[in-house]
Amino acid sequence: MAKIELNTQPSGSEDLRRNAQKMGQIVYDEVPTGTINGSNDEFTLVSVPKYGTLRLWLNGLRLRPVSDFTVAGNTITLTTAPATGSELLADYHA
Repeated sequence: MAKIELNTQPSGSEDLRRNAQKMGQIVYDEVPTGTINGSNDEFTLVSVPKYGTLRLWLNGLRLRPVSDFTVAGNTITLTTAPATGSELLADYHA
C-alpha cells in the first residue's frame, strides 16, 4: 500500500480539501463480515483501507497491527480467532 503524503501546514481551504481527498472516505464502526465462532480468524471489510489507517476493536479493546492482526487488501487475519459472542469493529479510511 502507498503512503499518504499530506500537506502538514495547510494554508487555505484548497489545501484542506486536497488533504481530505487523499485520506478518502472515513469509515467508523464497520462490522467486518465473517463468522465469530472461536475458530474463524479471517474477516472481510467492505473497502480496502488506506495504508496505516485501519483500527480494529475486539470487545472494546484496540488490537495492534502485526502482533494482533494483519491486513491484505480488504481481508483481515487475526492472530487469535475471537470467541463466540465477541464484537469486532473497524475504523479506517477507504
